[in-house]
Order: sequence, then structure tokens, then C-alpha cells
Amino acid sequence: MTLNSIIAKHVSICTHGKACEDCCHLWLGSKCKGYGQVSYNGKIHIAHRLIYALTYEITLVKTDHICHKVHCNNPLCCNVHHLYKGTAKSNGMDRSKYNIERCLRGQGKYKLMVSLMSFDLEVI
Repeated sequence: MTLNSIIAKHVSICTHGKACEDCCHLWLGSKCKGYGQVSYNGKIHIAHRLIYALTYEITLVKTDHICHKVHCNNPLCCNVHHLYKGTAKSNGMDRSKYNIERCLRGQGKYKLMVSLMSFDLEVI
């Protein structure tokens, strides 16, 4: 299975019909604990981690964190422009800084809660 076949089979494209850097590319395949998951080379992987690793041709170890940037922070997003390689500490700092938390809601489904900042309200 190649990166292109994974994306074609399991990832939504923007509503305007083509992939872009701004839109979330949502995982439509199987999920576990709010994140996409996919079988690749006989192992189960978290979808956004695998897509990031294949896109940038890097090997990730378990301690590597592929984090969602704060403007996205959608666990199902696989758009590599919305992801960065960070640490557990940087991921936690993002959540703290922007007052983001995930609450478990029923059978493995997560609801993302974000407190709006003053600059968000100006846009709204």
C-alpha cells in the first residue's frame, strides 16, 4: 500500500474538490480513541503519524509525537501542513496555552472543547 493509495481510500478531500494546505483532510477509515488508524506493512498505525512519516520519508519511533497545530487540533486531520513533529511536552504546552482539552464521551469518541480567545471573537 502506498501513501497515495492510503489517502485515496481513507482521506476526505476539501469541499472544493482538491487538496489544499488550509483545509483539514479528515480520516474516514477506522478509528481508535478519536484518531484514525490504518494497517500498513502488517502493523496498525495512527493514521496522521503514518501519513506524516511517509510524506517526509522519515522513520518514527514510539516516543516521537506528531502533533496537530493549534489552528487545526482535529485528531482526524491528516493534512501534513497541519502537523508538526514535537514532543510530549510541546503537545502539552499547546493544550495548556490554548486551554484545549479532550473529554471522553462514550465508546471511544472524543469531543474537542476549545475556549475562544479574544482574537477568535474578533474574527467571529
